[in-house]
Amino acid sequence: MEIARCYKDLLLEIQIYNIRVEDIEIELDSLKRSIYTPPKELEGVDYSQVKTKISNVIPFEDIANRIIVLKDQLHRNREILDKKNQYRKKMKNNIKKLSGIDYHVTYLRDVEDLSLKDIAQKLNYDYSHIKRVSARNKRYEH
Repeated sequence: MEIARCYKDLLLEIQIYNIRVEDIEIELDSLKRSIYTPPKELEGVDYSQVKTKISNVIPFEDIANRIIVLKDQLHRNREILDKKNQYRKKMKNNIKKLSGIDYHVTYLRDVEDLSLKDIAQKLNYDYSHIKRVSARNKRYEH
């Protein structure tokens, strides 16, 4: 069913955005800690020279610029995540309002990942009937 596929895709998108937000937060934390942690080999920097030396010390201005970019990305990703979670709630409420055993079986099977036996018990139907309903509705897999 198209509805279950759309809902499951939305859940996957939310999961991806959660991972991205977590990744940005970890990078921000690491950059902030690097500002306050002195490098192991402390040496002066000659700003009159072109940056050619490979070093594990990142200049403060580069860290500050990266933090600004990451904070902006974090803000935008959180806004998108909030919207997607609102859509998820709306979709779930509307899916629950659909009538017909096909919708219920497909939703419980593909979205809630319930077994056909569990679906039969939950909906108060015979297992063989739920099995037939499930068979006529294509399973959606990522």
